Amino acid sequence: MVKVPPAYTSQTCSACGHRQPMPLSVRLYECSACGLVIERDHNASLNILEQAVGRHGCVIPQAPAL
Repeated sequence: MVKVPPAYTSQTCSACGHRQPMPLSVRLYECSACGLVIERDHNASLNILEQAVGRHGCVIPQAPAL
């Protein structure tokens, strides 16, 4: 298990790193910098994964294509 601070993970674009403040009532993240549109919690989970993997240099294999 790796502890990752959750601050700003749902407000930071998982594709380009742009951060934009947004109220919790907004559930869809739409990046004004790169145009990524993704569900807010999914975006946060990708940022948390990136922080955890980056910190430990681990490689997480991708799921096989269906």
